[in-house]
Amino acid sequence: MADPLSAAGLAFAVVAAFKDVYSTVKFIKEKIDSLMHFQKQKSTLIAEFEFQIARLETNSRILSRGKANGPDVRYLQTLPTKYIKLVRTAFAELQEVLAAYIRYAAEGDNKQGAVPAPSSGPQDGAKNTKGSGSNDGGSPAKWYNIVLRGLPQRGFKGPISLDDLPAGVRWLFSKEKMEQLLKRFKKWNKNLEYLIPVLLEGFSISKDIETQNRLKALGDPIEGHLSLIGLSHAAAKGTGVPQSLDVPPITWEQAQEKLRGRRTLTEEKRSGVNPSQMPPDLAAKALQAQREIYTPQLARLLRKAGAYDLRTLALNAYAWDPSQERCFFFFDYPDFAADTAPQSLYDLISSSEPDVQLDLAQRFYVASILARCIGAFHCDGWVHKGIRASAVKFFFDKDTQKCDFTRPYLTEFEYSRPDSGLTALEATPLDVEHDVYRHPLRHGLPTPERFTRTFDIYSLGVVLLEIGLWQTAKEIYGELVSKKSAESAAPVHVTGNEIKEFFELKAQTHLRHRMGPAYQEAVMICLNCGLDEFLYCNEFAGEFQRQVVEKVNMRALLTVSLNPGHEHEDYVVD
Repeated sequence: MADPLSAAGLAFAVVAAFKDVYSTVKFIKEKIDSLMHFQKQKSTLIAEFEFQIARLETNSRILSRGKANGPDVRYLQTLPTKYIKLVRTAFAELQEVLAAYIRYAAEGDNKQGAVPAPSSGPQDGAKNTKGSGSNDGGSPAKWYNIVLRGLPQRGFKGPISLDDLPAGVRWLFSKEKMEQLLKRFKKWNKNLEYLIPVLLEGFSISKDIETQNRLKALGDPIEGHLSLIGLSHAAAKGTGVPQSLDVPPITWEQAQEKLRGRRTLTEEKRSGVNPSQMPPDLAAKALQAQREIYTPQLARLLRKAGAYDLRTLALNAYAWDPSQERCFFFFDYPDFAADTAPQSLYDLISSSEPDVQLDLAQRFYVASILARCIGAFHCDGWVHKGIRASAVKFFFDKDTQKCDFTRPYLTEFEYSRPDSGLTALEATPLDVEHDVYRHPLRHGLPTPERFTRTFDIYSLGVVLLEIGLWQTAKEIYGELVSKKSAESAAPVHVTGNEIKEFFELKAQTHLRHRMGPAYQEAVMICLNCGLDEFLYCNEFAGEFQRQVVEKVNMRALLTVSLNPGHEHEDYVVD
C-alpha cells in the first residue's frame, strides 16, 4: 500500500476522489431525469448539470497524459508533491459539497422517516468503481453508495414520482436542493479552472509541444492559457506568431472616433524613449521597435487575455498617435455593464460613500480574485509591472445601476511584457501615486536588477494591505512622512526601503485583528519577497498558490487548526 503522503499515495487518492465525485454527479443527474416533478424547470436543470459534468471531464483531462477521462496516476506523479496536494484538496472540496448534499437527505430523514439500506449494488448509471472508495492514499468513502441507500432498487425503467422514493429521499431531490447543489457544483468547477495555469506550469507544459496540441483541443479556458504561454515564448525568442493571433492597429483618425465614444475604456502607453538622451539614429530605432515589436506584442496579449475571460477586458483596438509617440489601447465594457464609467479600487477605498464600502466578505473575495489573476498571468509567462489599486476596476450593472463588486477587472497593462524579457529603466523623480507600489529596487536610479515576478507580487502585497486596512497606500505613505517630519526639522526624504519597512510594520500591527492571521501572513510573504527561492523552478506557482492565494481566501479566516499546541486552540468552543 502506498504511503498516503507520498507522490504515489496522493496520486491514487486523486484518482479515487475523481471516480467518487464523477460517479456521484452522473448518478444525481440521471435521477433528476427519471423524476416527474418540476417538469417545467427540469430540462434546464438537466442541461446545466450536463454542462457542469462536461466541464469536470474537460478540466480533469489536464491531469492525464492521454485522452482518458479523468486523472492518470503515473502522469500525476510527474508533478511536484505540493501540486498533487493542491489537486487532492480541490477534489476533497467537491466531495465535501456532495457530503453536505447527503446530509440534507439525513435532515429530511429525521423529519420523514428512516432511509432504507441498499438491497443491491449500484444501478442505473452509477458506475462500479471498486476500490476507489477505500481509504488508501487518504481517499474518503464513496458518497454515491450512501446516496444509493435511499433509492428504490428497481431499475427506474421509466419516469417515477417523488412519492415513489422513500420519505427521507424526497427532500433530497427537491427542486430547491437540486438548484443549491448545482450552484455549488458550478462554483467548484470555476475554482478548478483557477488551478489550470498552476498545473500547466507544474507539468512544464511549455516544453511539451505534443501535450500542448492535445490540450488546445479542449477549448476554453485551457486553450486561452496555452495561447498566452505561446505568445510569451514567441515574444521572448523574437519569433513570429500565427497570423490569426495578430492584431493590426487602426488609424489615428479611427482612434479619435473611439476616444469620443462611449462604453470604451482607454489606456495610454507612452513610448518610454527619450530622444534627447540618445543619438538620433538609436532613438529612431528604439521608436521603431516600440511601434513594430513591443506594442503589437502587448496588443496580442491583451486581445487573447480578454477573449478568454482571464479577468481582463476585451481589447477592441489600438492606435499610435504619431505626433506624440504614444499609443492608445481601447477596451470594450463587459456586456453586463452600464454606460457609467467604472470605479477603481483606489476610488472605493478613498470614498466616504456608504454604498461603495466593501464589507469583510467582499474584501476577501476581491483579494482572492486579484491574487488568482496575478498568479495565472505569471504562470502564462507574463509580468504586469503596474499592479496598483487604480488598476483594479469595477463596473456598474446595467440592470441594478449599482457597482458590481463580484467582477473585478485587472487593467493598466501599459508596461506588461514576457517574464523572460528585459526592461530599460531611466531615472525618474518620485511619483507617489505609482512608486508606493514599487519594490525598493525599482525606485530612483536604474539598477541591473531585471523585473521579476516577485516585484509584481510585492506590488500585489501593497494592494492586499490596502484592502485589509481599507486605507490607500498613499495615505499610509503620508503617515510615514508625517512621522519623519515630527522627528526632524530637515526636509523629508523617504527611500524605497523605508516605505517597504513601514508597510511591513502596518501589516504586522494592524492586519491580524482585521483580516486574520492567514491574510496577514500572505501580505508579509508578498512584501518580504518570501518566494524568491522558488523563482526559477517549477514550484513557484504552487508555492504562490499555497502561501498567498489560499491564505487570502475567506475560508482561511474561518478555518481553525486543531493541531496540538496551536495558538487558537483555546478559542475553540466544544
